[in-house]
Amino acid sequence: MAGIDPADGLHAKLVVTAPPIVCEPPFSKARPRHMWAAQFSAPHAIAMAVFGVEPGPDWFLDHWLGDEIAGRFQDSIELVPHTIHASTRGTHAASAWLKLRNGQTFERRVDVAEGEASNPMQKSSLEGKFLRLAGPLVGDSGACEAIEHVYALDREESLRPLLRLLAS
Repeated sequence: MAGIDPADGLHAKLVVTAPPIVCEPPFSKARPRHMWAAQFSAPHAIAMAVFGVEPGPDWFLDHWLGDEIAGRFQDSIELVPHTIHASTRGTHAASAWLKLRNGQTFERRVDVAEGEASNPMQKSSLEGKFLRLAGPLVGDSGACEAIEHVYALDREESLRPLLRLLAS
């Protein structure tokens, strides 16, 4: 949104308001050294998003885990817990407030993240995510074939009672 390069140091402050658990260890730990810690690090996830790294396995490459610029950026993030009443739509709301050194500020709020039960991913987004993650492992045609097999389950008469039960 701000169109900045985190490496140039133009940001003065990034404050992220999130559920209280995100603001406590291990979720609040910056500069995780291995994939297992990085999976639970809010500062690492925020940095990867700001650096434009596509969510997925690339977030956990040694390159990013050891990157000094990404580490300094993570150190600059202030995590602030919101109260359970911070959002009328849910307890998983989050917001980010960015201040640049020139005084400009940017703010963004998400009440319900895409992928939550009350805000499911669009079919096209879900397919795109699957193709991006599965394609390198099984090839694009294999990933497309897997999607077709999943959709075929919905058309399988013998599974309809089970699918109705799961949907309710």
